[in-house]
Amino acid sequence: FAEFGTRRRRDFKTQNMVVCALSQLHCGPGQCIGTSNVYLARKYNMKPVGTVGHEWTMAIAALEGTYENGNSLALRKWHATFKGSLGIALTDTFGTTAFFANFDRQLASLYAGVRHDSGDPFQFIERVHAHYTKIGISPATKTIVFSDGLDPEKAIRVKKYCAKYAVNCSFGIGTNFTNDFLCASDPTKQSKAANIVIKLLKCGDKYCVKLSDVTSKHTGDACEVERAQTSLTRLGLLD
Repeated sequence: FAEFGTRRRRDFKTQNMVVCALSQLHCGPGQCIGTSNVYLARKYNMKPVGTVGHEWTMAIAALEGTYENGNSLALRKWHATFKGSLGIALTDTFGTTAFFANFDRQLASLYAGVRHDSGDPFQFIERVHAHYTKIGISPATKTIVFSDGLDPEKAIRVKKYCAKYAVNCSFGIGTNFTNDFLCASDPTKQSKAANIVIKLLKCGDKYCVKLSDVTSKHTGDACEVERAQTSLTRLGLLD
């Protein structure tokens, strides 16, 4: 697993303390492979890790004027830039149905795996396994990176389910590591972490949107979100 707690941390002091402790864990199963905080990675001699953000695909789709092929265009441009490094594909910028429609054998061969960031992780595992199998790629050669609302216990359950489907997995755990506090006024209640989301609104003069697998996570100009939903639904690419 990796530490992904920068955006929703309680404060820097908390994250610094957590990453310091994680950096001292011995190698072996369940080890921490790095942190998404570049400063702390340097400070504690850890690997800086992360995946592409939604903003990349949002911007490419807006600039190219297509939601239908936005994922494939973004994936090809990303690979052309990084030549296989940073090779985890983000699946839910316009919903996973639209993603898998774009994620053909050629692209799937170029990428080391995919990232789950919204929706049911167990259903996602089944869907990823089915897709790789359908296009003739062994799921055992690929990795799913999970990064949606995880804690260690949930990560273990997800890992066991991945093992059932013979697919590799890794985890980005954030809020649970850096903002897991009880309320000072009532220690029986969990202190709610800030729900901070950073997405593009426009790229140049083009509106950008994200259509998550969880409807409440849709972001962007309301009219453009509706237009994107209508376009993808008409094509059978939005659940």
